[in-house]
Amino acid sequence: MFLGLFIVLYNWILPSIDSLAGATMAYIKGVVLIGYGIGLYVSADFGACPRHIKLSESVRVRYARFI
Repeated sequence: MFLGLFIVLYNWILPSIDSLAGATMAYIKGVVLIGYGIGLYVSADFGACPRHIKLSESVRVRYARFI
């Protein structure tokens, strides 16, 4: 339900890209944004899974999975 609503809002807010240059720029922006997010996650030194957060902090695995 929420995924469909998100897709409808996304299509309403962002126009479709018709040119190859525009699609290439959108692709490059997406790769850079994902790379930046991964860099932030790695620099925070959280580890690969919720159990690494559990080992380093006094957080239950249930809540570490949410993070």
